[in-house]
Amino acid sequence: MIHPIGDKGHNYTEQTESIWNGIVGQIALVRKNIITAKRVRLFPDYKKKTVTAEVDLYNPTGKEAAVELYLSVQDKQHAQIGQITYKQQIAADSLPRIKITIPVNNIALWSEFQQPLYTTQGHISVLGQQEQITPVTFSFRDINTTSHKILINSIPTFIRGNQEALGYPPTSYPPTDVETWRKIFSVYKQYNLNQVRFHSSCPPEAAFQAADELGIYIMVELVWMTSINAKPDIRPISATMGIPQGLGNNDRSIDDFVYSETRRLLDQYGNHPSFCFFAFGNEMDNLNKEKIDKWVEEFKTDDPRRLYAGTTARMILPHDDFQDSHLVPGKGAVVNKAGNPSTLTNYDSAYYYSKVPVIAHELGQFPVYPAWSEIKKYDNTVFRFINLERSLALARENKIDHQDEIFRRASGHLQQLLYKEEIERQFSSRYSAGFNLLQMNDYTGQGEALVGWLDAFYDSKGITTPSIFGRFCNSVVALAAFPKRVFTNTEQLPLEFKIANYNGSTLHTAWHWQLGKPGQPAIRSGKIKKTIHT
Repeated sequence: MIHPIGDKGHNYTEQTESIWNGIVGQIALVRKNIITAKRVRLFPDYKKKTVTAEVDLYNPTGKEAAVELYLSVQDKQHAQIGQITYKQQIAADSLPRIKITIPVNNIALWSEFQQPLYTTQGHISVLGQQEQITPVTFSFRDINTTSHKILINSIPTFIRGNQEALGYPPTSYPPTDVETWRKIFSVYKQYNLNQVRFHSSCPPEAAFQAADELGIYIMVELVWMTSINAKPDIRPISATMGIPQGLGNNDRSIDDFVYSETRRLLDQYGNHPSFCFFAFGNEMDNLNKEKIDKWVEEFKTDDPRRLYAGTTARMILPHDDFQDSHLVPGKGAVVNKAGNPSTLTNYDSAYYYSKVPVIAHELGQFPVYPAWSEIKKYDNTVFRFINLERSLALARENKIDHQDEIFRRASGHLQQLLYKEEIERQFSSRYSAGFNLLQMNDYTGQGEALVGWLDAFYDSKGITTPSIFGRFCNSVVALAAFPKRVFTNTEQLPLEFKIANYNGSTLHTAWHWQLGKPGQPAIRSGKIKKTIHT
């Protein structure tokens, strides 16, 4: 291992994206002219109707040169909506940075609700030669915050995310084609999720392209996971040999690698509108707070096109834009800790005290009993589902192996009740910025966690449907609050209705309610007329 990041981090294990060898995706040797564009960054401004292109040139010729740079902007229909030609003398053996602003027209904002995409094309003319600049796809999307909410295009947005550790059994490595990621993110959209948190990892280019097309907000973490209390003799499947001392502390090799990798990552994927969140890693309790906070400040100043945090969970640094955490330090938990089932409880007693928006970390983790038929799905992969094979053997010993589907349906029904309870509690928390699930699909890391209503192949387990799940996980969710779950026929039923509206527009419709048994005529019903602001 070149950089001692530990051998059992969530990103370096045979259990998730596997320890695959070689190159996946594409590798190519491309001929370039002597003077070429090394990097192109685009900074769209919807209010000003401009795109500022920052082009880093490279001139190793030993001579001063006259450069002509041409850039045009096209929409999805290939209609040109802006162009510019720029001329400049560049010094010998230099790396000049050219900033040019292109006025544009007929543009729209990108979000989970609509996905207009634009492309820059152009060329560099120098020394009698012309070189095409690699086309860049982008869009107009602003992301900011208030004390408690994330704003996409100035509109409060409730993050409904899912953790993804890049485990993909069909290939044993992350998919590198756009079509597979379209299929995966289409499942996200079916279940009304708008964000994906890549646990300790960054996905390939294809994932960003698909997310741009479908309106998924991506959170990226670097290849890093350490814990100050990790010991080789505790949870051996997760304990790391040598136990790294933490980012920003004693190992310059690690620090230089993570810093440089962050720069490369932002340069490579930073133009994608879907790239909305970044953290250096997951649950890094032993990082150097002062040093990493300076990194956060530096990177967000240099590239303010997304929100930044030092670590996912464990702490909030002074320059963090947001936090994905299970608690507000010193104030209490914000997920999976509300006690008995109740429609009256929420997490505002902790959320309120945070100075940045907090997304509930790894909501759920509610397991479902496995179906033995899943074992055969691994026949044509490089994996074996060894844990499930052992569980099947144990079930056979106890003569219950024929009951797996019964147990799956029962545990799945309980799981969905628990997800509904906890997700609605987040919507009921006025100061919550959203949640990230652990998770919609089974998690294959750290042994395994059969916590999904989909399996690791993104296939449904048959325990819920998008329409049922969408009743409590959506951009608009109706909530009912009442003091208890069991009433007698001598009591009144006090109800308070709430509407969580995050669909980007004011709702003027009438709301209908009814009380009764499923599939039977309503005992009581009514209609509420109220304007619901976003």
